[in-house]
Amino acid sequence: MRTIYENKFKAEVILIGQGEFAIARSPQIISTTLGSCISVCLFDPNEHVGGINHYMLPGPVMNEDESHILFSKAKYGIHSIEMLINELLKAKAKRENLMAKVFGGANMFRNNDNKINNNDNKTNNNDQATNLFSTFTVGLQNIAFAEKYLKSERIPIMAKDVGGEDARKIYFDPATGHVKLFRLNNKKKDDLINKELSYRKKVAEQEEKEKNQEKEKEITFESLADKITLW
Repeated sequence: MRTIYENKFKAEVILIGQGEFAIARSPQIISTTLGSCISVCLFDPNEHVGGINHYMLPGPVMNEDESHILFSKAKYGIHSIEMLINELLKAKAKRENLMAKVFGGANMFRNNDNKINNNDNKTNNNDQATNLFSTFTVGLQNIAFAEKYLKSERIPIMAKDVGGEDARKIYFDPATGHVKLFRLNNKKKDDLINKELSYRKKVAEQEEKEKNQEKEKEITFESLADKITLW
């Protein structure tokens, strides 16, 4: 996360990336770039405060026939909206006043199979989880999760631009809830695909590391010994 000054808005812009969220008040603006990820923009129009998140995974990710869980934990996923709500409440927003706008959830990997396959050929078996991601409807799962979660929290969705194949860049005014959306060209879309693949690889590596750490905790002297003789 970083803050820059953009002349076209005559304001400071907070830039957030995957797995991050931010809240702000006017005159600051919050921006992020989305592929299959989702950003939920939440705001209280009475208190003039708002925030957005950027999550890649809704929770445990299933393959299409729901027979296999790819990740047992989704980093920066299922807790993202809850964290955003809690921070807004700390900033004096009222839960009953919160409104939402939802963006992202594109199918970034359609028509990009060659790019994904080329990237996959450069990886080893430890990156299997990353490779499998290209076949999943991650964007659709992200959209469904956001809509279901907001419904359960009774937060109305005032507007949304989700799905499709276009990458998006959004600028969110937390004081008014207004969003300016730009659809990205193919060059920027390719860059975003590479970033998403890289991020997913890091998530998979972290999952593998945590699993190995759990296995190490289970190792005992007896399990390491070839033969135990009692005297």
